[in-house]
Amino acid sequence: MSKARGRAWGPAMGPDREVDLRGFVRHALVFWLWSALFMTMWSLATPLWSAPDSVAHELRAYGAAHGNLTPDPPEGDQVLGTTGVDEVPEGLLSSAGSAGCYAFQPLVSAECLAPVGDSEKLLPYPNPAGRYIPSYYVVTGLPTLVVPLDLAVPSERGMAVLISSMFLGLALAAARTMRRPALAMTGVLVGCSPMVLYLGGVVNPNSLEITAMAAVGACSLAALLRPQALLSTLLLRISLVSAAALCIARMISPVWLAIWLGVLLVAFGGPLVKRLLERRMLAFTALPVVASAINCAWTFSSAGSLEGTSTAAPVSMWDAWSLSAARIDSGLNEVVGIFGWLDTVLSPREYTFYITGAIFIVGMLATVVDRRRLAALATLVAAAYFVPIAIQAAQWGSVGPVWQGRYTIPLLLLVPVLAGMVASERSDQSFANRVAFICVPITGLLAYVHVRAYFAQLRRNVSGVSGSAFDGGWEPPLTAEVQFALYTVLVVVTWLALSRMLLRAGVVSDEGRDEPRPAAGRRSEDAGLPEPV
Repeated sequence: MSKARGRAWGPAMGPDREVDLRGFVRHALVFWLWSALFMTMWSLATPLWSAPDSVAHELRAYGAAHGNLTPDPPEGDQVLGTTGVDEVPEGLLSSAGSAGCYAFQPLVSAECLAPVGDSEKLLPYPNPAGRYIPSYYVVTGLPTLVVPLDLAVPSERGMAVLISSMFLGLALAAARTMRRPALAMTGVLVGCSPMVLYLGGVVNPNSLEITAMAAVGACSLAALLRPQALLSTLLLRISLVSAAALCIARMISPVWLAIWLGVLLVAFGGPLVKRLLERRMLAFTALPVVASAINCAWTFSSAGSLEGTSTAAPVSMWDAWSLSAARIDSGLNEVVGIFGWLDTVLSPREYTFYITGAIFIVGMLATVVDRRRLAALATLVAAAYFVPIAIQAAQWGSVGPVWQGRYTIPLLLLVPVLAGMVASERSDQSFANRVAFICVPITGLLAYVHVRAYFAQLRRNVSGVSGSAFDGGWEPPLTAEVQFALYTVLVVVTWLALSRMLLRAGVVSDEGRDEPRPAAGRRSEDAGLPEPV
């Protein structure tokens, strides 16, 4: 059997070929770099201390990397059970202290944020993220051990970009191994909303949680949908390693993994259990189990209780459920992108474009999914909606309404991934043609929203939400004009490459196990095979 050596963004491969190890590694590296470029562009458009809870996360990364893994809780009353006292340089702390001039002030540009000072004198900082599980923070904070203080936060972001883009690259490379890689990759890319790329460019464990979940979903599906493929065992192992990384990202991460395991059980049943319990897989299967145990032990011993100040007016469980559902319904736009300190929004039209476009693509792909996988897809959608409501309702009387839309992205991203990966195994030629012509304009609409989201981010930081994106008090590193042009080119090139693959999706990436190719010079119809496209 010949092996494919095709280009990462080239056409789908012929029916007697499949991706070999070298091809998979090459694709993973290309997609890693491509994802890193997108996230870097978002990072360059995001000033210091301007991302969600960035003061807590970026100072925590510095403290954890410098050995303060288990900060003591502050004396007296605690606002949150996770608060711990970090020791951070005065230069960083003085700059972070200026975030109040920007946060929740949408008309103010990022010019008001103070630069990092020179003082390396350590000062105490009661960090709300101080007793989160420190794994992510240690890794992202490692560069601060060697770089000057004024480069501490940029170096942390660089490490965060490398981590998140690596997992997203693995997800895309796994999708590239499917029978119709264009459809599988469409599912992954639809799930990568502007918010996913924005979070990938800053220090926030939510980003690792999202991209690791994308790798878990795409790699596990590629392994289980094509169990006889050359890379099936490798992809299943990668999904389990990614699952272990997921489980030590945030306290709630093991819940998302448990839900995905349940979805896979619905979709594949006994064969999934059999493969996970194979002798050659046992060590890898144990990794997420051990990681989840570490997460739980850390949460209940180091982080303490998550109780905060009780709400002034306790409500019944039914009222808590209703209030929680209303809040989560209203937070759907954040899945697409509400940037900064929740003060940088897109127009209602742009949210509508992205949400309806994504739903249409998922619905179209779902029409060709078999009943069992359709039940799995319905299970995933139901869990992505009801589980966050249940979690928030249970905490409504203690911590109050704290749930944000981005917390649900790890599950919501898997919806188009599951639909695209399963549909990509369909062999119907007419289906492939219909999907291709429909997906091209819709993904173009989603690409437009990506460009508009980046424009909104630049405008907010350069001069405020009502000002100009290219002329204001704050100037990004490469200038706003250059960065916007580069980002637009990245988006357009990505859309054109995906469109090319979709329009050539009639040539599938399959192993050719069932039917031999016709001999040279022989007509395809004589061999009883469909005419190649």
